[in-house]
Amino acid sequence: MEPGGTLMKIDCLIAWFWAEIMRLRPAPGIRVGRVAAVAEAFEAERGLALMKAILSTDSLNYQPYWELAGHLYKRLNRPALAQSAYSRAIGLSQDAAVRQFLSREVSGISKR
Repeated sequence: MEPGGTLMKIDCLIAWFWAEIMRLRPAPGIRVGRVAAVAEAFEAERGLALMKAILSTDSLNYQPYWELAGHLYKRLNRPALAQSAYSRAIGLSQDAAVRQFLSREVSGISKR
C-alpha cells in the first residue's frame, strides 16, 4: 500500500494504541505487541530495532518474543537468525500445536 493509504493509517493507529497501552502497563506481552505493530506499520527493520531495545531478563524466556524475532528475521531475509529465534521459541513453547507451527516455519526457511 502506498504511504498515506488507508491501511497505512490503520497500522499507524494500531502502533500508537500499543504505545499508549505500554505507557500504562509495560508488561512483556504488551512490549512484544507494540513491536509487532511497529513492524507492520513502518518496517520490519524498525520493529527489530525496537525488539532488541526491549530485550531483558523477562523476554529471555518469553516464547512470543522469540516467535516474533523469528518472524522479523525471516521478513528481513536473515535465515540463520530466524532459525535460531524460532528454535528458541519452540524450546519455550508448552503447546504441541505451536511447536508444530514453528517447526514448519523453520522448515520453510531451510528450503530457501
